[in-house]
Amino acid sequence: MAEKKRVLVTGLSGLIGTALRSEFEERYELSSLSRYGTGGMDDSHNFKGNIAELDTIIPAFEGQHTVVHLAADRSASADWESALRNNFVGVYNVYEAAKRTGVKRVVFGSSQHAIGGFYRDEPYRTILAGNFDNVKRPYKLIDETVPIRP
Repeated sequence: MAEKKRVLVTGLSGLIGTALRSEFEERYELSSLSRYGTGGMDDSHNFKGNIAELDTIIPAFEGQHTVVHLAADRSASADWESALRNNFVGVYNVYEAAKRTGVKRVVFGSSQHAIGGFYRDEPYRTILAGNFDNVKRPYKLIDETVPIRP
C-alpha cells in the first residue's frame, strides 16, 4: 500500500473542517493547525499557531505535502482589524509558510460568502431552510462563464 500523503488542514475544527475530517483521516496522514488545538488529534499532528503570525505556523507546514486552508474569521460583521488579520494577513502567511517549507500544494477553501446575499433568493433560501425536496429542477450549471447573479 502506498504511503499516505501528509495533509495539514487549517480550521479543521471549524464548520467545513469538521465535515471533512473523517474522510481526510482515512485517506491522508492528517494534521491540524489552529490557535487552541483540535480535539481528538494526536499531539504530533495537532499544531497550535495563529495564521496572522507567520513564525507561529511554520513548524506545522514542515514536511507536509498539501495544506488545505479553511481558517478565517467567517463573521459577515467582523470588525476590520479581525478581517485584516485573519482573512488577509492570514491567507498571505499560509502561502508564505508553504513556500518557505516546500509544500507542494495549497488548497484554499472559502464558502462562507460564496453566495453573498443570495440567501434571500431561490434556490438558496429553500436550501438554507432545509427544504431540499422543494428545490426546483433542473439546475443550471454554474461556472466561470455565468454572470455573477444568473
